[in-house]
Amino acid sequence: MSAVRQAYRFALEPAPAQERALRSHAGAARFAWNWGLAECQERYEAEGKWYSGTSLHKLWNAAGTLTGSRACTPALPASGPMLSTRPPTISRPGTKRSSPRT
Repeated sequence: MSAVRQAYRFALEPAPAQERALRSHAGAARFAWNWGLAECQERYEAEGKWYSGTSLHKLWNAAGTLTGSRACTPALPASGPMLSTRPPTISRPGTKRSSPRT
């Protein structure tokens, strides 16, 4: 029996302020991930063990990286392969838009 599969594809078109916020959140997540990975790799090389998620949260808080200061957040590039400035516009065949997007 074959299953019917259907997929939808969506594209975000954020306003400039929203795009800055999205980039900021993505940069903060990337910074936290890389910090945690470096901590895990250091511990694995020294002790042969990985940190648990809870242990990493405790280390993060103890390291003072959640002080609210932007000093620990790296500068984000203007654009990059992960975050394009304008996502592709997707439309269904045979449909027309009533007003063009800007």
